[in-house]
Amino acid sequence: MAFIEQDDTGLIANANAYISLVEMKAYHADRGLDLSAIADAELEAAIVTATDYLDSRFTFPGEPLNGFVDQTTSYPRKLAYWSDGVAIAGIPVPLKEACSEYAQVARTEALYQPNTTSGTTGEVKKRDQSVDVIKDVTEYFDGTSGSIYREIPNADQRLYASGVAVTASPSFVRGA
Repeated sequence: MAFIEQDDTGLIANANAYISLVEMKAYHADRGLDLSAIADAELEAAIVTATDYLDSRFTFPGEPLNGFVDQTTSYPRKLAYWSDGVAIAGIPVPLKEACSEYAQVARTEALYQPNTTSGTTGEVKKRDQSVDVIKDVTEYFDGTSGSIYREIPNADQRLYASGVAVTASPSFVRGA
């Protein structure tokens, strides 16, 4: 599939990216990281991966602007509000910034961490969840545990502090 950036209307068919190459490069350049030597195709793939990751990991307030069937990305949304109560319009800046952060990580590391346990059949002994620094660990009676989502605290916090994301999807799995 081609790299297709979503716009503020949510009507772009088959959209799979929250940000453009220009936005990603500018975001990181402002923070002292020059991405000009990296092939555009590599950056585009990382942006698509980051967009997929955002849409699968986080729960967002409201609902897709154009419904769950007609819109291929979770944002833009209706009935979504900033933490100060003002309606969120279009694709919010904190989401774009988080997408840039996740895309940079996705270039060299997996955003979805493989579960290192296999054959886990035990009953849940302890479940440890945190909200501030996203953490969700499950420990089984047989001593194994698993986690599938990579935590990027800077990006995660941007989403929560602004109200753009409400919660993260559970980040644990049983077995492999």
